[in-house]
Amino acid sequence: RRGGMGSGVAARLPSPGTATPSPPSGLAYCFLPLPVKTGLPVHVNGYFELSANRRDVWWGDDMAGDGRARAEWNGALVRDIAAPSYARLVGKCVKRLPEGYESLFPCDEKGGERSFSPLWEVLISAFYLRVRDDPVLFSAPSGAWLAPSRAVALSDPDDSELAAILSKEGELPLVVFRSADLRSTLLKRGVVTHTTTPSFVRSYYASEPPHLPPSLSDPSDAFKSAKFLLLYCISDLSPSSGYRELHNLPFVTLADGRTLGRFSVLPAASPEHVIQLTSMGFTTLLSLHALRKFSGNLDSAIEWLFDHRYEASSSVVHGLDPYFVCGGAAAEILSTSPHMYVDEESLEDAPVLSKLYKSSSLQQVMNVTSLTPEMLGDVVNRAIPPDWRGEEEVEWDCNDAGASPSREWFSSLWSYICSNPASIPHVAEQYCLVPTNEGIVTNLSRGSSTISAALLSAPVIDAVTSLGVRTLLTGLFDKGGMKVPSEIFSYVFEPTPESVIFAIDAASRRGQQNWATMTPEKKEVLYDYLVTSAPKLPVAATRVLASFPIFQVYSSEGLCFSDLTGGGICTLSAPPTASDVEVFSAMASISKFCFVQYSNVVDLAVLKLLNVEVLHPREFYTRVLFPNIGRLDEEVVEGAVSQLLTSLPGLIHGFEDFKHVVSETECILTSNGRLERPCKLFDPENYQLTVLLDDSAFPSQFFRKPGLLLPLRSLGLLSSLTLDAVVEIAKRIEAEAFDASQMPAEADATAKRSEELLSFLDKNTPTFFPELFPSTKKTSMFSKLSNAIFEDGAKKKADAEARACHIETLKSTAWVPVHVASPSRFLPWSVDEGETKVASPTKSKTLDKMWLCSATYRLVNGEVHTPELKTVLGWNDELPMKDIALQLKRMAESFGGMRTATERTDGSGDFNQLCQSISSEIPRIYHILNRTTTSYEVESVKSTLHSTPWLWMGDSFVQSDHAAFSSSINASPYLFTVPPDLACFSTLLKNFGVRDKFGTSDFCQVLRRVHLEQGGRGDGEALLPAHGVTELTVAICQFISDDVMKLTDMEIYAPDAAGRLHVTTSMVYDDAPWLSKNSQAQKDQVFVHPKISSDVGDKIGVKSLRQTLVTTNSESLDFGVGAEAEAFGQAESLTRRLRNIIEMYPEGPSILSELIQNADDSGATAVKVLISMKENGTSSLLGPKMSSWQGPAIYVYNNSTFSDRDFINLSRIGQASKLEKLVTTGRFGLGFNAVFHWTDVPSFVSGDYLVMFDPHERYVPGATSTSRGIKIKFKGSDLLDQFPDQFEPYMKFGCDMKNRFKGTLFRFPLRTSVTAADSEISKTTFDEAAVRELVGTFEEKVSKMLLFLRNVREVQVYAEGGDGMKDAPPKMLYSAEVGERKAVGGGKENWSAVSDFITGGSALQPLSKEAFYSKLSATPADSLPSTCHLVPIVFKSGSAATEDVHLVLVSLGGGEAKRISCDEGNRHMKLLPWSGVSAHLSRNNNVAPPQRGTAFCFLPLPVETGLPVMVNGYFELSANRRDIWLGNDMTGEGRVRSDWNAALIRDAIAPLYLRLLEVARGIVEKDELAKLWPVKSKDESDVFSSAIWTMVTESVYSRCLASKVFWGVGGSDGKEGWVRLQEAVVVAKGEGGKGDVSGRLIEVLMRQRVKVVTLDERVVEMLELHKVVFDKASPRFLRNFYKSRGAEVGENLRRVDGLFMLEYICIDLTEDERAELVGVRLLPLLDGTFGFFGPADESFGAVVVDDVQKTLLKSVPELVVDVWTENEQVNRILTSQGILRGTNVKKLELEAFRPLLGRVISANWQGLREVTWNGDDSVVTEEWVSLFWSYVCGSEAGDVVGRLGMFVEGLPLLPCLAGDGSRVLVSLSVDGSVIGCDVD
Repeated sequence: RRGGMGSGVAARLPSPGTATPSPPSGLAYCFLPLPVKTGLPVHVNGYFELSANRRDVWWGDDMAGDGRARAEWNGALVRDIAAPSYARLVGKCVKRLPEGYESLFPCDEKGGERSFSPLWEVLISAFYLRVRDDPVLFSAPSGAWLAPSRAVALSDPDDSELAAILSKEGELPLVVFRSADLRSTLLKRGVVTHTTTPSFVRSYYASEPPHLPPSLSDPSDAFKSAKFLLLYCISDLSPSSGYRELHNLPFVTLADGRTLGRFSVLPAASPEHVIQLTSMGFTTLLSLHALRKFSGNLDSAIEWLFDHRYEASSSVVHGLDPYFVCGGAAAEILSTSPHMYVDEESLEDAPVLSKLYKSSSLQQVMNVTSLTPEMLGDVVNRAIPPDWRGEEEVEWDCNDAGASPSREWFSSLWSYICSNPASIPHVAEQYCLVPTNEGIVTNLSRGSSTISAALLSAPVIDAVTSLGVRTLLTGLFDKGGMKVPSEIFSYVFEPTPESVIFAIDAASRRGQQNWATMTPEKKEVLYDYLVTSAPKLPVAATRVLASFPIFQVYSSEGLCFSDLTGGGICTLSAPPTASDVEVFSAMASISKFCFVQYSNVVDLAVLKLLNVEVLHPREFYTRVLFPNIGRLDEEVVEGAVSQLLTSLPGLIHGFEDFKHVVSETECILTSNGRLERPCKLFDPENYQLTVLLDDSAFPSQFFRKPGLLLPLRSLGLLSSLTLDAVVEIAKRIEAEAFDASQMPAEADATAKRSEELLSFLDKNTPTFFPELFPSTKKTSMFSKLSNAIFEDGAKKKADAEARACHIETLKSTAWVPVHVASPSRFLPWSVDEGETKVASPTKSKTLDKMWLCSATYRLVNGEVHTPELKTVLGWNDELPMKDIALQLKRMAESFGGMRTATERTDGSGDFNQLCQSISSEIPRIYHILNRTTTSYEVESVKSTLHSTPWLWMGDSFVQSDHAAFSSSINASPYLFTVPPDLACFSTLLKNFGVRDKFGTSDFCQVLRRVHLEQGGRGDGEALLPAHGVTELTVAICQFISDDVMKLTDMEIYAPDAAGRLHVTTSMVYDDAPWLSKNSQAQKDQVFVHPKISSDVGDKIGVKSLRQTLVTTNSESLDFGVGAEAEAFGQAESLTRRLRNIIEMYPEGPSILSELIQNADDSGATAVKVLISMKENGTSSLLGPKMSSWQGPAIYVYNNSTFSDRDFINLSRIGQASKLEKLVTTGRFGLGFNAVFHWTDVPSFVSGDYLVMFDPHERYVPGATSTSRGIKIKFKGSDLLDQFPDQFEPYMKFGCDMKNRFKGTLFRFPLRTSVTAADSEISKTTFDEAAVRELVGTFEEKVSKMLLFLRNVREVQVYAEGGDGMKDAPPKMLYSAEVGERKAVGGGKENWSAVSDFITGGSALQPLSKEAFYSKLSATPADSLPSTCHLVPIVFKSGSAATEDVHLVLVSLGGGEAKRISCDEGNRHMKLLPWSGVSAHLSRNNNVAPPQRGTAFCFLPLPVETGLPVMVNGYFELSANRRDIWLGNDMTGEGRVRSDWNAALIRDAIAPLYLRLLEVARGIVEKDELAKLWPVKSKDESDVFSSAIWTMVTESVYSRCLASKVFWGVGGSDGKEGWVRLQEAVVVAKGEGGKGDVSGRLIEVLMRQRVKVVTLDERVVEMLELHKVVFDKASPRFLRNFYKSRGAEVGENLRRVDGLFMLEYICIDLTEDERAELVGVRLLPLLDGTFGFFGPADESFGAVVVDDVQKTLLKSVPELVVDVWTENEQVNRILTSQGILRGTNVKKLELEAFRPLLGRVISANWQGLREVTWNGDDSVVTEEWVSLFWSYVCGSEAGDVVGRLGMFVEGLPLLPCLAGDGSRVLVSLSVDGSVIGCDVD
């Protein structure tokens, strides 16, 4: 606390030993608590300046004078006193709350947005400024309290792993916040500035001493932590940085599993120096080590290398050597040095790190490298024994397990070599690394005559090794499915006949034995191998084989030997069989070929090399047999084709096309002797097929042999009905069934076939649909693995898709046999006799479901036994709830007709059977409907059953609102009780409107219905006989009399002695039995039925006969003129109460609003207001004191007449009198008392009566403390003649005070200064100035008042009396009238559709309250009434007229609003989800002026919404009808009223608002429609006057995605129209000032065929504010857009558009963020096209050049970035460092120029050292050459030789004169013969 100024802060602390309490919801105090929530976790006390009601702390910046001083005082109080107190409180308390101290700090809302009101924001800002350097935050790692300015917070509070690692660092001032909101608040407000960003973590770990930090010291989790930290540290790094920031970080996880290496940046080495050293025989890594060791000094490096040439380092020198990153075979090669490499397998759990280690960006800069092929020499040199180095071959025992290197090492080495064949040149002929089976390790060279013998037989190996050939170590290439690259066989011979020949030749050149020393047996082995094993030999090898006499040919005399020098010789590709020979004989007459005999395919290969024509059997059949098969005898055909079928598997192997040729060739004989294609025939061994198909569909008897059927099946013989065939049969059935020309017998045959097909499918379901029958056979792991490896996934997917297509076709084809007549007598049936006998499965169901769907589906004629078939055809699918509901509806509809039919036949038994049938099936239907779970299903069913009597009562169907689960009275057939056997479906029945019990109003409604039936005004004949009616109505009267509280406002009927019903208020019960029944007094009475007792009669409104007689004679007043009058008035003293009431109701036009509201409730269509300033006579008055009220008055007339109940209600003014009146909103409620602002003696005329009120009991004669007024029946009296001055003022608007007045006229004499002095109600006078102000204010609002009224269509305002109008008739000042309302937008025509729904549409039979709410609950939301009208309102003032047209939508809403209103606990509140929205569209056919929305409760409220539309709702209001009830600090009924208003906004008004936008789009221009969206004002102030209107905007914007209310232009179709938001790209349109590029943006996007929606930027802001997901044309979105559609867009982009877009998408990018352009095709090139921005590490991209380079590269403009565009900003972007560092755009340097020359110079010059040149080449002109060499040599002194050296041995570009004087271009060469000379 602080003294003096009076301010303090209080926080809730725990008691000793208790847990930390939750922080209080902070309140403001002014010594006592105020109803002001601060949002702080502490209470704040201050000597505040408060509002008048002590409920608010004074604040605001829109005040002056004392108001501003009071606001500044409060600001200073919280800033200079409360904030320091708060800071000291936190400093004192934090250590007492180590676990919960964070709760003391104020926090912003989630998302970091400030959430406090301005006054408390002042306090919070000052508080955080004071605690910034105070130790108020606890750091767990350091165990100390820290100031926020020193603290380090987690960048991501949810990153528990980082927190756990950093928590081990005791020196790190880390604070882990329990409250995410506090963390966000401290960071957003800049109180805490340090966070654990990746940059921070890098600097922390890089600055550690050489030993590992604590978090990486524990071997058990050091590697895991290192991986995580490395991942975290690179998360903000770009590959273009080379990851230099990782230097010295100890995060390299080495393969030994124990050591963590440190990253380091390796010094760069000159590539030229490296190339020079490696060319000298030094390995790559050793060369790099030496260069780095001596800082690039080449001489020192060479000297060191010669001294250490054969050394193999066993360690990695930090800063000089890299760590290897490798896996698999490479890792195994390095396995002897695990501290030198990172094993890729250890990174499998971190793919990002694996990618990092392998990235060129990292390896080019840091000490990490992948093992590349050129490094293999270094690795081998380190691994082999020192004495092997430099040798060509060494001895090595391959069978010695302890040999070094081991067999496994050699296997890993060769595995790596095979995977990286580029490494071979780096180890070939240098190291002994080729192990052989002969115990020798040789170097890798051709001269070693080593052959891979894996595929050679033992005899062949024995033969070749005897000639000195060595064989590669067995199993060397067996590791891991190794694939041997072809490059190896440049050094090792392959196991082929050709290579064997060359291997033997190489061995012989080494001095080994030759062919002369070889034994005959071995020669025979080689002969057989070389001839029979080689599929193809080169020419050199065939020359050796050419002289072998091995070839035989067929002749007329049999086989004979022959050479192959003759012509016309051919052979078959397969050795001929006996059948082949027969075929040759059969074809002899047409054949010209001589066939060669051979024994194997190798011989055949040799024959091919010797130019023997080889006919493959396929060629023989296609070229010879098939063209002539039709001319051959059947026996020849059968023999030839049978031979073909027998050899078919071999023929089609690898040649599926041949199979297709045979399958599609007519080569198979059928039973009728014709030739047919195999694929069109069916298998004759399938009996079922023979039943279904004709015999001509099968092969002939010859081809039915088992040996021939098998290949025929492979050719497509349909051995069973495939799904394709089934589909074809089904289609054929459908075609036949729908053939109009089909005869009856054919139709029966078709039906029979459909039945057989169904039976066939039923029996063969497992065959057609095996997937529905899981196999019980166990599948081995090998089979599963094999399937996974070899299964063709694409084919499987295609097959599955084709199968699914067939099934869908089968389901949609009409082939299923169905009933054409009802299978059950009482089943709902709608199938005509002419319908087809087949239907598709989708439109049919099996008979077990007939009672569920016969109204919507055909019924299958046949049994289906297989459940799986039902599943396939969809017959097991659950029926849609809507279909079930429709079946129930049809049952109910057909029941009436069936009942009538049974009654006509006098068949009571038939009727009983009908009821039994329905009773047996109804529970099943209800059981299914009872399972409805989703809101969609419930609404769908409700929509179907709406207004249908669907509830089965055992002998009839009734509507759900006529039924209840229990009833105290059996009111059947008007009301029904749910039968006990249906009680189990209570959930269903309740959901659909069945109530637990009937209410009092339901029984009253029954009485009313009986009354109407007796009067002939019912819906039909009476439902009960007379005696039944009497018993029922008496019972109802007795029952409802116990519910007295609900009878107050109900019209009740009761039976008289004859059983006829009358209104109870017109009846009496006989409590004077002694009186004669014939007396006149009793003859005038209607006596209630004698069974209704006097007690019951009193409760239901029946009068006592005695009391009636007494009252009739005691309450009259005698004025002595024969007039009938009675005492009338309020019985309670009202003056004080009225004074309090009018204090709540402000004076002004709202008083007239109340009177108009009452007129609308009464059904009036016209209201007229008269301002009379006349002074009336004072002589002939009812009483002398009435003279005070004969002056000026306000008259209000409407054309409805008071009912008896209206008189009663008015006599109870100020009390609750509107219960049960669902459609009244202001019928003489509390608001009527507002007229006492004007007068003390209000009066009115209506019907036959004049009523005057006198709360003071001093003016109206006869007014007493129990009856403060008078009710006079003037009709038929002489009152006007006797008291003319009193009654003449009422003679207005057709009232003559003699006859019945058909209307109501209120007169409110105005309070003068004299009467005001005596008034206990108000001392305010209402003079002429006040009247003029009232008239003027009402004029501004009168048109608006008519918008949502149900009945009143016209309001007129008149004036009389006053200056110049003393005797003139009333003059109309102005009027407002509703013109013809025009229904639009598909709404209902009837304006009163909503109120008709509520009342039931009948004034004679209005719904009871319970019945209405039951009806409302059961009606689906989409079936609730809704209207949409164009409403013209014409305002006239004098001769001027203004017509305003409004679009008005009215509806009943659903959702939560509907639920709240229907809740039985809320029904007494009379809540209706009634809403309306109105938009002002035009004025006098012009655009309407802007309007500021107002809230309505049928008439406007003094509440501005800030919306561009008017909003009407059945709101719960404050007592004075000025405020909409809202707040979250209430309970009970107050909370319900608040929740109701919120639900009404969300579920009724918001959907209607969107509907208004949808309708308005077809009426107004799109620019005008845009103005109807709720937005903030242009000055960014929050225009919505309260939270409830913010709810409207939230609901409208959150629902808008589904509505087509956005105008879209452009797109792929080029059309414009209304679209949904997600269908287009949104452009926020500004005001068109400087910097507004929206117009240009729209043009560019439209030209690129993008659908564009243009919205006001304030609408876009609201969409984003309410988190609506949409595509906004922001720079970021367009970057991604161009990345995804770059190829398509870039080709069709205009130059100027592309430059504009490039500038636009870079607006939000900083210099370091321009790498975001990678992937965007907007890079402008010199050739006028656009290229892609690529990644920075891309090998080649476009270049930025200067003017000289531009000239040199003018022939390749596609390679040059255009930095000379007309857009200067684009030029600056393209040359910025962000582009050059972050993308593939590079500035062209000299060393990069040489590669580009190959693109500039003619391709014909490539590789030439000299070309003829005349200087006139299209590109290489004299000017170009001169400019080129000037550019190469440079304009400044420098290393010219070095610059020229880059072009040595390059393209011929040096201009010279040849010896003959011709001009040539030659290559620049060090040793070239070019002489320089000076030429003039």
